Amino acid sequence: MEGLGHTNELQNQQSESHMETKNQKENNKKVEPKPEGNFEDNTKIEEENKKKQNENKKEEKSENKIEQNTNKKEEKSENKKEEKTESKHKYEKREVILITKKIYPRGLDNIGATCYMNSVLQCFYHVFELSNELLQMKNIINEKTMPMTSAFLQVIIELSFSKYQSISPYKFKEIISYNKTFEGYEANDSKNLCLYFMDTINDEFTQNNIPYKNEILTNRIRTLKEKDTENIVKNFNEKFNSIIADLFHGLKASKYVCLECKDTSTTYQLFNIFGLPIERAYNDLNKNNKRYHRGRSIDIIDCLKNEEKQKIFNGDNQMFCDKCNKLCDTIFFNKIYMAPKIMILFLDRGRYNAFDCEVTFPETLDFSQFEEKNIGKYHLIGVIEHLGPSNMGGHFIANCKHFDGYWYMFSDSSIRGPSNIYQSFGVPYLLFYRRE
Repeated sequence: MEGLGHTNELQNQQSESHMETKNQKENNKKVEPKPEGNFEDNTKIEEENKKKQNENKKEEKSENKIEQNTNKKEEKSENKKEEKTESKHKYEKREVILITKKIYPRGLDNIGATCYMNSVLQCFYHVFELSNELLQMKNIINEKTMPMTSAFLQVIIELSFSKYQSISPYKFKEIISYNKTFEGYEANDSKNLCLYFMDTINDEFTQNNIPYKNEILTNRIRTLKEKDTENIVKNFNEKFNSIIADLFHGLKASKYVCLECKDTSTTYQLFNIFGLPIERAYNDLNKNNKRYHRGRSIDIIDCLKNEEKQKIFNGDNQMFCDKCNKLCDTIFFNKIYMAPKIMILFLDRGRYNAFDCEVTFPETLDFSQFEEKNIGKYHLIGVIEHLGPSNMGGHFIANCKHFDGYWYMFSDSSIRGPSNIYQSFGVPYLLFYRRE
């Protein structure tokens, strides 16, 4: 009986568990959500949801594009700022190497009839403003794009810091030899090299956009009232943007007056060497002053005054007047309208330096006695002298006021000095003056 009771209890438990599983299935079926409304309404809702999702995606994409564009613009502006600061730093981050009074004078070896070159290098090296500035720009002077400037910089460094008493400027000679005038190892004219040297370095600065601006000269040119002012400023800004222009360029004014219609015209010309025709000045002054009959001697101040003095062109020398449309008697005179910081005066004795005349000149040149009184005073810092019958031969030497304040004579590798005063050893040819 007990066994039957136990089996009945098991059967009851199994039936109960079977009923629970059925109820759970039914409940699960009841829990499943039934679609509310019509099928068409549901599809419309789904389509609207898809549209909203697409619109949201479009808005997100447009926002992302705007953010990307703004980020790109910001990056570009930051890059431009960085480039500007880098270009500034290229000039500002200069290696500070300064020439001091303790630097000893050194000579230049003659490497084959190069006395004309050595005298020019010595005089430009002793222009303290030029040598110091190029030393500080050492990091931005490229040998490939600025060969002349780089070669001269090498000369500056060796003349300043070499262990030897003289150096050999082979690199500089190699660079100037690209010009047919100076190729080979033949005698040449130091004035021609001066002009070529300054023009080439000025061009290298301008073509390579070296950040050096001569604002003083540009602003001074703008004060001119004549018609040519705009052209002068334009030409200057395009062609003369360098340390050479800042130190050596001046402006000469030439005025013409027609004696028939009284029409006047003024032309302006930039110069880096101011020529003084010695023979013409001597002949003009010799007509009116008997003291010049005693011997061929003339002072540089008289030469400068003679250049400013008005001259009359008449007879066979009449000049063409645009207003009269014919040749007319004309008054002409010129003057230094704007003087450079470093003035180079060329004592022009005619072709082959043939006119034999002693020229005296002061160590301090005072322009207050001339028409342009605002120029001020100039102090002599260098003289290129010539020994021999012709400027295309003979021998060139340089007399320079060194950084220690004393005068030295440089004849290639040999040096004589020091001296408290300038002492002439040859015929003065080019004079270097510094404005006070």
